[in-house]
Amino acid sequence: MTHPDPPANPDLAAAFAHVGEPTDEYRPATGNVVAWLIVWGGLGLASLAGLGVVVAVLVERAFGLAILGGPPTKRSSVELVLVAAGAACSLGLAVLLLRSAWRDFAGRVFACPGGFVHLRRRRVEVFRWEDVQKVVQDYVDANRYPPKDGGPPLAKGTTILVTRADGHTFGFGEDVIKGHRKFARWLFAETQDRGIPWDFFVPT
Repeated sequence: MTHPDPPANPDLAAAFAHVGEPTDEYRPATGNVVAWLIVWGGLGLASLAGLGVVVAVLVERAFGLAILGGPPTKRSSVELVLVAAGAACSLGLAVLLLRSAWRDFAGRVFACPGGFVHLRRRRVEVFRWEDVQKVVQDYVDANRYPPKDGGPPLAKGTTILVTRADGHTFGFGEDVIKGHRKFARWLFAETQDRGIPWDFFVPT
């Protein structure tokens, strides 16, 4: 499967002007995006099937055929309108969500000297170190998952939330970016060097 390149975006250049040119780039977790493509694709096919039934019923009525495997149907016009409207709405929704999921392939997270940049479709979010208020990650048993390369203890499914001073957040885990543990270790080192709090969420 060919993934689209990030769209040309003048806001990226402006973002890098604030945090420096990227030293590393992280692509989206393709497994999660593919799963949604399958779900919305299935919804689209089911919607097309519903529209096909409506067309078949209309043809049966007009020509007295038995397209659906039985005598010409006597379904009411109200039923046909409801089925057609529901199928058309579902198809439209499926097309929009398919497009949205496909465009997620173009997302990127750029690690930079002065922070990081999240590109999601055409929206650019900048997290400068001076704007980052804190980082919170899931609690992980350090004995079971010992820290690696000076980073925090990380399990495969660990999720991490970065919060800016203005309340804006960026959350990530294995279903968001590929190589999320590598990015987490880099983030941990950078925040520790700057005294940015890194907390662990402990369920009560």
